Parts: sequence; C-alpha cells; structure tokens
Amino acid sequence: METGKVDCIVVKDLSRLGRNYLDVSRYLDQVFPALGVRVVAITDGYDSAAEKTPADALMLPVKNLFNDMYCRDASAKTKASLSAKRRRGEFVGAFAPYGYAKGSGPDRGRLVIDPEPAGVVRGIFDARIGGMSAAGIAAMLNESLVPSPYEYFAAKGAARSSNFCKGERTAWDARTVLRILSNDGAIVWTKLIPPFH
Repeated sequence: METGKVDCIVVKDLSRLGRNYLDVSRYLDQVFPALGVRVVAITDGYDSAAEKTPADALMLPVKNLFNDMYCRDASAKTKASLSAKRRRGEFVGAFAPYGYAKGSGPDRGRLVIDPEPAGVVRGIFDARIGGMSAAGIAAMLNESLVPSPYEYFAAKGAARSSNFCKGERTAWDARTVLRILSNDGAIVWTKLIPPFH
C-alpha cells in the first residue's frame, strides 16, 4: 500500500479487517485515507469511497466495538471449553506427542501409550536420571540409529514439518530430548515401560 501497488482492500466484513476496534478505527479514519486506499466490507455494506451519513459515522465505531467484544467472548469460551476437556483427561491437540497415540473406541479423545517409541522415552528418562545431558542423550540415540520423532511419524505416514533436517535423515537434538523430558504426562508411565537398550 505504501508503494502504491494496492489501492483497494475488499473483506467479507469489518471483523476480517481486524478485531481491535481502536486499531480498525485508526486504519479506517487515518491510515487508509492517507495512503489513498479504498476499503470495502461486503456484508457490512461499507465502502470508504461512498458518501458518509451521520448515522454511518456513529455505526462504524459501534460495529468495530462489537467485533472486538465478540472476538474476546469467543476466545474466552474456546479456552474454557478446551480447559474443561483437559480436566476430563481428553487430548485437545492436533497431533499426539512422541510416545503417545490417539486412542480409539472408548479411549477416543484420550492419549494412550504408543508401544513402539515408549521404550525410547523410557531410555531417555533413564539416561537423564543417570546424569547424562540432553545433548549426550541425543548423540547416543543418533549413534544407535534410533529414528527421530520426525522419522518415526514419517514412517507411520504422519509426517510433520521439521526444522532440524540435516541431510538424508533427521537427527535427534538436545531440544527434542528436552521436549520429551518436559512432557508432564511422560513421567507418570515411564516406570511401566522397559528401556530401549
């Protein structure tokens, strides 16, 4: 917009332009007019190029305020719903963390222990309790050719993005080990699982 490449913004409604009513009002009243940018909000019937009536001048800030309040209310309700599910022991994430799998049948919506990587998780805890650093544990896992979480999920057909690819295979690193060690649920069941060595 500042370089003159954009001169019109079209949105479904003003809530799509922004939810903070002060910011939206500032942009509509000051920033966009100064840049010569027209704004059209289709379902709100708003067009910054159209002639304004006194009612428009009053209703626009009110609409922006309602959008802001709706966003905050929806956010609070979503957080409360997710919190209630967590208290019931339900898993609310998109992907189960390494060492777990999403349950099925009566355990649907809950995490269950994934038997394949569970021994690796137990080994990580054993090594840490034995005084090994996270970097040392990662090096040991790499030397033993233990598939990293990324490789494990990829082999299961559930590949996820990886920021630590280093060639043909993705390596374990200290950050991944620390993430597993800091998982609140992991320590509850590690004593029940045989070590990976």
